[in-house]
Formats: sequence, structure tokens, C-alpha cells
Amino acid sequence: MLQIFIKNMEYPDCRKVIETQMRKIGITFKALNANEVELDDNISKQQVLDLQLALIPNGLAFIINKKSRLIEKTKLLIRDFLNSSNEKSITELFDYIQEKMKCRISYLNKIFLEETETTIDNYYSSKKIEKINILLQGGGMSLTKIEASQYKGHLRYMTQLKNVS
Repeated sequence: MLQIFIKNMEYPDCRKVIETQMRKIGITFKALNANEVELDDNISKQQVLDLQLALIPNGLAFIINKKSRLIEKTKLLIRDFLNSSNEKSITELFDYIQEKMKCRISYLNKIFLEETETTIDNYYSSKKIEKINILLQGGGMSLTKIEASQYKGHLRYMTQLKNVS
């Protein structure tokens, strides 16, 4: 079994893109999870290269090193955490990440900052703002309703959103 880790798989459409590209190339796979694909053993090097090249125009890429894998897994956990609940603190996020990743948040935050030029906290804040923007644009909710229903006590995010919008 060959495992390939893929960068930038933050949205559900990415999975469809990968499945489509693998079918075009004739690659069969055992599993496609989050940012990881388990391929059959009988895949050729040329098929792997073709897949890698096919993903690039879609903003997707193979993750080669361990640090990049840690970053992508952390981003995925942040997205899952953000979608699972509305009112959790940054401390709860850090605890969640440490539990899932089995390593200290200080280590992860250091690597995250080196690789992305932002901290886990700032990345989480930006994703939270992005989620609020989506609710504003697609959900027809007002800023007041979003704050009241989902972000009580999180005026920092609402203030940032007002500054960004």
C-alpha cells in the first residue's frame, strides 16, 4: 500500500477533483481520507507523476516532508474543530490538537509559524472570520444574528470581520 499526503485539501470539492484525476489516469485507491490517499500497490511511478502533475492546476500538491504533513493535519483539525462547535476557546482548540496529534502545541505552533508565517491562533481566527463571511453572504444572516447565535463573547472576531468587510 502506498500512502500519499496531499496539501490544500480543505474543501469537499478537492476530494472530487482527486477522484476524477485518479480515474482519468487509471489509478485505483483503497481509501481517500482528509488529506491522505491510500493507493494500491500496483501503481506505476508514471501514474504517480501524472497524478502529481494533474493536481497542480487545481491548487493541490503532494506533501513530501514531515513538517508539511504536520501543518496540513493541523489545518484539518482546526477546520473540524471550527465546524464541530460554535463556542470553544483557543485553549480547547489547543487541547484538541495536542490530543489528536500526540505532540505538544508549542512544537506544532513553532513549525506552523515557520512554514506558514502565522500562528495556529491567527490561522484559527482567520478561518473563523472566513466562516462568518460565508454565513453573511450565503446564509442571509446579519452580523448581529451570527454573533448572538454562534459567537457570543467573541467580539474580537466580529470586530476583525467588520474591519475586513
